[in-house]
Amino acid sequence: MSHHPAVACVAAVLMGVTVGPCGSQTARGPADAPVHLQCRETSLGRVPPGFQPDSLVTSTDGSHFAYVLCTADATAMVLDGVTGKSYEWAGLPIFSSDSRRFAYLAKRDGKTLVVVDGVEGPPCDEVKDFEFAAQGHQLAYVARHGDAWRVVVDEVEGLACDGVKDFGFAAQGQRLAYLARHGDAWRVVVDGSGTGLGDARPTWLILSPNGSRWACYADLPDGPKILVTDAGRWPSGDHVEEVRFSPDSWHLACVVERGGKQSMVLDGKAGAPYDYVSPAVFSPDSKCLAYWVRRGEDCYYLILDGKQAGPYWGMSGIWFSPDSSRVAYTAWRGGKEEALVIDGIEGPASEGVVGLTYSPDSRHVAHVAEQGARKRVVLDGRAERLYDDVLAVCSMDGNRPLPHLVFSPDAEHLAYPARQGDRWVVVRDGAASRAYDQAVAFRQAWDERYLDRGIGVDPERGPPAWGVWLGLAFSPDSRHLAYVAMRAGKVVVVVDGQETREYDAYLGPECLAFDSAGSLRFLAMRDGEFLCVEVLTAGP
Repeated sequence: MSHHPAVACVAAVLMGVTVGPCGSQTARGPADAPVHLQCRETSLGRVPPGFQPDSLVTSTDGSHFAYVLCTADATAMVLDGVTGKSYEWAGLPIFSSDSRRFAYLAKRDGKTLVVVDGVEGPPCDEVKDFEFAAQGHQLAYVARHGDAWRVVVDEVEGLACDGVKDFGFAAQGQRLAYLARHGDAWRVVVDGSGTGLGDARPTWLILSPNGSRWACYADLPDGPKILVTDAGRWPSGDHVEEVRFSPDSWHLACVVERGGKQSMVLDGKAGAPYDYVSPAVFSPDSKCLAYWVRRGEDCYYLILDGKQAGPYWGMSGIWFSPDSSRVAYTAWRGGKEEALVIDGIEGPASEGVVGLTYSPDSRHVAHVAEQGARKRVVLDGRAERLYDDVLAVCSMDGNRPLPHLVFSPDAEHLAYPARQGDRWVVVRDGAASRAYDQAVAFRQAWDERYLDRGIGVDPERGPPAWGVWLGLAFSPDSRHLAYVAMRAGKVVVVVDGQETREYDAYLGPECLAFDSAGSLRFLAMRDGEFLCVEVLTAGP
């Protein structure tokens, strides 16, 4: 793309919508491609008295937001600036993963109600374990009427029981599982179909990724702990731990201890005994299994599909590539130095290896190597510049790590945040952006002083103690890179080095994402007003 000349901002204001070039200023670094941004700001109303900042939630696609509003004698839910019915109490709102549905709990006359898309469900004495399916928009919860508990799925009640625990949807699809108690007897229930556990008292239910299989730890009346699966009971003399299902849900692996030795058991077949066996790691296609083992005090091996690599003084971490053709792990030959082994080839030693990430096509691999108190990114064995810090992994989204080492969809570009001194930059293809205030992983910087819960500043107490990055996002065509940054207590969204207008707070979504047309949408706050901001990217 060729460079666009600066354009004077000509804004049109109509029905609370402002359209015009974004740009308080351009902050283009050597790696930034020229881009022209058009921003559309839509007012979603003023921040009202009684706004509860800790309750604010945005939908996954950033198109909706909700929060709890408290007055002297009532509580209400506000969705996209529209206030709903008043209640004695309202709980934190939740959105479905597809952003189409919205729900929360409320109380009236001592009863709990589930309010879905503005429609009240029947009053209950108690409601717990309230959630949408990870995929789709199915809603389920556990409700109590008197002494009877029922699981309710999209307002359809299940059979009454005396207790429910370990309730949850499968990670893939919409299958729902839980443990139900009838007197002293327990059942595993999957999509309404129950399997009795006899005299076993379950302590923990594990559901396979697609929900087709299950396993649970249980206690027998005479004391031994056992593992019960959809295929039956394991021998009561085995001590079973670290149960893992394969991504396709076909295989089950676990660590079994017998006579002071541990073995990996895959689909009922035990491997060789060792002094220690790590949890199993399946490849994405579920065809390969890897784990590391220890013999004696300091003799470690990698076991990959039954084949042994090593010995090493120590090991940690196993990573398969997205196409399952490659495997990497970290190993120590001795002392404190650690090496990354990729496809069986040992790389140079460093003082630490973190944040390994493969490109989408599995051709490239990047990680952060520690060197003294400093860090650098290593891409395909090639070391990049040293920085005082490099953010390799943000906090967790559920159980999924959100990486800060981000490849573009076409695998041709790599970006990451790095710190030099007390300033942070985004490095794209080895070149640094303009510097911004301090940065840490998402969700690690919420500060009790914040009034707005988002990235922003408490006007009465000054800027927060640190800034926040909410991850990096490439566009689907890999041409554009966007991120959220903070400078002098103000927040901007940066696209290819060009900044939007400044905001007092960024409210969501948690992870920026371009749509198929190359546009971004997010929620922000400025001068006491909620704003929906749409950013359009256009090349010359």
